[in-house]
Amino acid sequence: MRITNGIMMNNSLNNINKNKLLMDKLNTQIASTKKLSRPSDDPIAAIRALRLRSTEAELTQYLEKNIEDADAWMKTTEGALTNLQDVLTKIDAYYNQGVSEYSTVSDRETIITTLKQFKSQLYKDGDADNAGRTIFTGYRTDSTLTFQHADPTKQYEITQNLTLANVRQINKVVGVNTSSTTDYRETDVTNDKLNIVMLAYNNLDSATNLKITSTTNNILNNASVTVKSYQEMGEEVYNIQNDEIVFVPETGELIIGESYYDNISPDDDFSVTYTKTGFAEGDLRPENYFYCTDLSEGVTYGDVDPDTGKKYVKDQKISYNINFNQSLVINVQGKDVLPPELGRDLDITIAAAEAAVTAHNKVTNIERMINTETAAGNTAEVERLNHMKEAAELEVGYAEDNLTKAFSSGITLYQNHQANVNTQVSDLGARMTRVTLNQERLSSQLLTVKELKSTNEDTDIEPTAVEFKEARSIYDAALMMAAQVVQKSLLDFL
Repeated sequence: MRITNGIMMNNSLNNINKNKLLMDKLNTQIASTKKLSRPSDDPIAAIRALRLRSTEAELTQYLEKNIEDADAWMKTTEGALTNLQDVLTKIDAYYNQGVSEYSTVSDRETIITTLKQFKSQLYKDGDADNAGRTIFTGYRTDSTLTFQHADPTKQYEITQNLTLANVRQINKVVGVNTSSTTDYRETDVTNDKLNIVMLAYNNLDSATNLKITSTTNNILNNASVTVKSYQEMGEEVYNIQNDEIVFVPETGELIIGESYYDNISPDDDFSVTYTKTGFAEGDLRPENYFYCTDLSEGVTYGDVDPDTGKKYVKDQKISYNINFNQSLVINVQGKDVLPPELGRDLDITIAAAEAAVTAHNKVTNIERMINTETAAGNTAEVERLNHMKEAAELEVGYAEDNLTKAFSSGITLYQNHQANVNTQVSDLGARMTRVTLNQERLSSQLLTVKELKSTNEDTDIEPTAVEFKEARSIYDAALMMAAQVVQKSLLDFL
């Protein structure tokens, strides 16, 4: 093949251009600190870079968004549960103290005030929020667990599911009516043990068609219920027959006669449907606990089992993805740690203390009446009032005994409530540990991915600078050689 000057010149120019391209590539790598400026530079490295960047973005999302948010939510929950534990511990201590102390009427009034304050405090932490989202209300993070303001017109139809464990055995006194002219005797005062379900609310609608249904107990299913008003009948509402079920709207008590109670097994479940109009500040919002219908708005909350027809509230667990193929429930539901029983079990003791105060006041009133009739010389009336005083003093004894029993049973009830909250706190703690472990693992993974990404993409400045200097030297040498090649012309050969 004949090599001409033109061929030599073209080859020289092509080689010089390649040197310039190499210099440009190395200069770009140094200036941008990146090895790759386009996929064609290194297709395999480009594919690897895309994968590493995608992994880095996911790790950053998990670490800086999901885990951070989950951790904040769970720490807020932990703080609220810790406060709840403190309140329950104080209630337990108060109950232990109340078994042997608090013997005067003033003490009883102090009990009532203190327990009402405890009840109010129990649900305060249920409205805790994280960044404006309520933590105990499941998916309804824009709603609170309790009513923030009294709403006298709000009306709900509520279906409350119950078992034998919800039935409390409580002693109630049917005492002396001091305004009556009837000749009351000690034999007229009774202290009966009753089987009472404290429904979630008091001051329920008396005109409602309260209904009991059960899929496991035919005796309870659609059993007849007698409505008795405490406002009209007073303590006489607790005079019930064995084959009777009594509903007391003012107190929210469902009293089950012995004949029914004996036929309820621990495996039975039953539900009570009732209506409540008007809610006070601090009352629990029914939609967080029960299948219910907001009659004011026409909205129904909850689900119905298609097989049994049982109405219930579905669990609302909020899950966060905290790692690849790993999700974690971050919330605790109010119905699991702040059930209505927390406050209603306090109501049992409050009612017992109020009964004791009432009984003592009856004795005081009768004594005042005796003094008045004695001064008037009315011997017959004094004798009748003395019989009433004996009956009232018997009622005091029963009421004091009932209060002691309420404290004693309350110790067990609130220790059980404490155990339930402790279980939830332990479960939350285990989940927080998982968050911490995943946070550490993700931090390590993110560091590794960043190192791999840097190795794959970033320019190693020192060797690249040396390579650039070599390329420049070669380029300069190529220019000098090209100048020698193009010096000869055709005239030099003539």
